[in-house]
Amino acid sequence: MTDSKSSINSFGFGGANAHCIIESYEPKSSIAVLITNGAETNDIHTNETITKDSILNGSTHAANGVISNSDIPIAQTLIPFVFSATSVKSLDSLLDSLREFLERNPGICLPSLAYTLSTRRSALSLRESIYASSAEKLRQRIVERLGTDVTDSYTSHSVAALSAPPSILGIFTGQGAQWPAMGSKLVAAIPMVHEILSSLDASLAGLPAYHRPSWTLAGVLSPDSKHNVSEAAISQPLCTAVQIVLVDLLRAAGVRFRAVVGHSSGEIAAAYAADFLSAPDAIRIAYYRGYFAKLAAGPGGEKGGMIAAGTSFEDAYDLCQAEDLVERLRVAAHNSPTSVTLSGDVDAINLAKDIFEEEKKFARALRVDTAYHSAHMQRCSPPYLKALSELDIHSLQPDDDAPQWFSSVYNSKVTVDTKGLDRQYWVDNMVRPVLFYPAIKTCLESVTQSFNFSVEVGPHPALQGPVKESILALTSQDIAYSGTLQRGSDDVEAFADALGKIWARFGPAYVDLGRFQQTCRPDIKVKALEGLPVYPWTHDVEYWAESRKSKVYNHQPGAFHDLLGLREPDGLADELRWRQSLNENNTKWLSGHKLQGQVVFPATGYICMIAEAALLMAQGLQVASIDILDLEIPKAIVLHQDQETEAIFSLTKVFPAVPDVSTEVMTADVKIFSVASRDSTQMALNCCGSVRVSLGTDYASRFPVRRPPVPSMVPVDVNRFYQVMKEEVGLGFDGAFRSLTSLLRRAGYGTATARNPPFSKTETKLLFHPAMLDCGLQALYVAFAAPGDGSLSELVAPTYFRRITLIPELLRQNITDEVAIDSTSTDIHGMTRLGDVEVYTSGFEHKLIEMEGIKISPIVPPTAENDRFLFQESVMCPDKLDAQFARGDMRLSPEEVTRCYAAERVAFYYLRQLVLTITPEVRAKLPRYRQCLLEEAERLLHQVRDEEHRFASPWINDTKETILDILDK
Repeated sequence: MTDSKSSINSFGFGGANAHCIIESYEPKSSIAVLITNGAETNDIHTNETITKDSILNGSTHAANGVISNSDIPIAQTLIPFVFSATSVKSLDSLLDSLREFLERNPGICLPSLAYTLSTRRSALSLRESIYASSAEKLRQRIVERLGTDVTDSYTSHSVAALSAPPSILGIFTGQGAQWPAMGSKLVAAIPMVHEILSSLDASLAGLPAYHRPSWTLAGVLSPDSKHNVSEAAISQPLCTAVQIVLVDLLRAAGVRFRAVVGHSSGEIAAAYAADFLSAPDAIRIAYYRGYFAKLAAGPGGEKGGMIAAGTSFEDAYDLCQAEDLVERLRVAAHNSPTSVTLSGDVDAINLAKDIFEEEKKFARALRVDTAYHSAHMQRCSPPYLKALSELDIHSLQPDDDAPQWFSSVYNSKVTVDTKGLDRQYWVDNMVRPVLFYPAIKTCLESVTQSFNFSVEVGPHPALQGPVKESILALTSQDIAYSGTLQRGSDDVEAFADALGKIWARFGPAYVDLGRFQQTCRPDIKVKALEGLPVYPWTHDVEYWAESRKSKVYNHQPGAFHDLLGLREPDGLADELRWRQSLNENNTKWLSGHKLQGQVVFPATGYICMIAEAALLMAQGLQVASIDILDLEIPKAIVLHQDQETEAIFSLTKVFPAVPDVSTEVMTADVKIFSVASRDSTQMALNCCGSVRVSLGTDYASRFPVRRPPVPSMVPVDVNRFYQVMKEEVGLGFDGAFRSLTSLLRRAGYGTATARNPPFSKTETKLLFHPAMLDCGLQALYVAFAAPGDGSLSELVAPTYFRRITLIPELLRQNITDEVAIDSTSTDIHGMTRLGDVEVYTSGFEHKLIEMEGIKISPIVPPTAENDRFLFQESVMCPDKLDAQFARGDMRLSPEEVTRCYAAERVAFYYLRQLVLTITPEVRAKLPRYRQCLLEEAERLLHQVRDEEHRFASPWINDTKETILDILDK
């Protein structure tokens, strides 16, 4: 069949769709193309099956295997073979299938295989990296990773990918880690490396003839070289050259450092990596550093040495201040919290080594004859500085995305303003102590994004221990670490392993292995291979297309709840959520609660929801009581007849999350949300508070007995109450909410009886009916004001409950068709009123519910129009007469006392005359208040006449002349 197409559609669950187009079909064979050294082989016929895995991975499966032309020599691969999967089992199966593939195809092109694995496969969460120089070695290493018996003994060395982007710390090794022929295989395998070394040799060849080296870097790195790589004049530029090569190779692979720190001479390459130095300038600085190191010696020509010690910087510094060692020994490097390097005279070094060994501390003399970073280097400084001054070295301006460089000389971030980067800095780098650990600390504190990988650029990862120890001590985290070369190991393999480790952590978006292979070996033409093993599907796992949310909805215990709705699947053991769609048509009794004609979810509905959720939270255990505390209702839920209102009920911080028989109390925080308005998609907070559930069977003594009934209660007409509440206040009660049967009140108190509405067969039987409890709030309105007296005229609603306590068992056993209610007004704050409500069974026999600290607040903030004008003022005064308080410190003089008695005597005379001269007929016609005055005067007259007054009895017979005589005085 030719020139035809077939199209297949598949529509899966939840929008999972697939569309496959088959361009053509060849029934006899399907050609798998394998590339070996750029040659294509098309001579193998195989049946080929297109599967979902092959489509996802960009390959098809060759059932019978593929064998390429094995006579063609194997090409050099520079990158690792990378694999990934979502599970350990799948990853092991993938490795095992590739092992079988390699057994069938021993002559496969390794560069193309590595290229295909790194560029044409998805990078899944579990990753594996293996390097091998031949197909047989790759097969052997896969077998080693899987175990001896690949069918029964699966082991995994996979790495979990990091979700964060790379934040890599570059560490640059100082002199001393070098070894013969290091990097020589990179020179042989990668033409770019030879070009880099040639350019560096050209820079050294441009030095003055009396300084110019007689050797070349490529020649010294050769395996046949006879040069001594321990000689500073050779080792120093050689180490820097290798580090420059490694930096360029990392850049070619897409690896970028966020920050770099160099140890001793490693700072030269670190400056190059941070774009502060060019490669030609860096190699010249390194060459002169090693060239003049031969001049190092003590003040008296003493030979130098160095020792590595496992102790703190403070202990090492104190040792150097000892009488026998002062001025002869110095802390040359602070490597980590427990690692230092000492430098100085050889005999001082030996003495220090003996002291450390006596203290049972690690101490190892370094194989150097130069005391770097000590006074011995002072002899090298002038010629080194002079030589650098004669060079045309210029520090560069790094780009904004260049790595940050943190100096181990000055323990600070290096900028273009840092002085001496062209000359003096490098002299200080040789003479001053290496503040490596402080520089690491400064780097970690200064870089905003935390490091998640560290790469040591150098001949050997000699600083891995100090760096990991330092980072662990400073951040309490152990980040991944990799070297770039390994002493005595194959250079290509060591660098490929480093790239593989970085790829395993961050993936192809940040490490482009395919581009690295093509850049470094453009002569090897690689292509994507077909016919490789596809991603192994784990068939022993059931893949039923049902989401977790669907499972929870379909299999959760219990039926749909009229108030709470359905349990949400995204909750945890200590976080429970329910989602409900409220509608007055679905829950008929809701339509009887209205504010200004609009159906509003009642406050008692929230209380009922919390009580129902508290019972579910107890997970079947016996509940003694439920306390709802600090319940706040900041926003009401408005219901619409033609639209459902979505509400979410949330219990958070449930403690304990899983109760048992020993649990006494459970607690949780409560929040209820709903859609803010009909046109909104945002959720609004409608109710919040906390709930405390006491477990057990001791519920009989939870409530105190009823207080004595309030006397002199006045009956209130129930119909008149509902009419006033609707017309003057705006609160409409109908249906189940119009259940009050009687009302009694006096100022501050109310008592009522109300019907307890029943639940229909189709409704969820709640612990209590919200409409019944709402009648308790209606009785509280009567305690606040008499219907129609004008004191309650604005639209109000409950906004806060300090405490609500209910006894589930009493509600189940004792609740009657009619309930009794006591309500009490406790306080008034402006337009806000406070009160308490208690609900009893009929006849006040058993208390069922207590509501305390209920706050009734205006729906709309009050304005001046709501003010009532009161003709009164507040006067602060004692509540009873207190002469001593009134007198204070005042004392009457004898003359004032005489005058007071005289005034009393005159007043008594006229009061007596008033009583004696007013006839009964005149007295009967006087106003009531004047009759009261005469009664009081008459009482006083009888008291004086009967000699019962304590001082006025002698005045009973006073005449007018006596009084006038007193007035004259």
